[in-house]
Amino acid sequence: METLADQWMEQGAQKERHRAEEWIKQEKDKWERQAELKATRENLIKSLKMRFEIVQPDIKNRIRSLESLDTVNDLFELSFKCSSLDEFANYLNKLSKE
Repeated sequence: METLADQWMEQGAQKERHRAEEWIKQEKDKWERQAELKATRENLIKSLKMRFEIVQPDIKNRIRSLESLDTVNDLFELSFKCSSLDEFANYLNKLSKE
């Protein structure tokens, strides 16, 4: 037979599980956006490496600091249109000034 204390403990545990589930639901979209942004940044860096072989750490760091998925996607497309890494870096510099 369950004691009253056991019942209260179970109710408390259920409330905590429910709170945790609600928190996860709220945070899930944010985590997914962060993961997509990170993957897109890394794909941009890979595309630059494939085209120009060496990408300076400064350019990599600036790409990794971008917070807008739209901007990173635009730069990804632009990475295939640039004729040199310097040309790409100029676009990246323009973004930094805005």
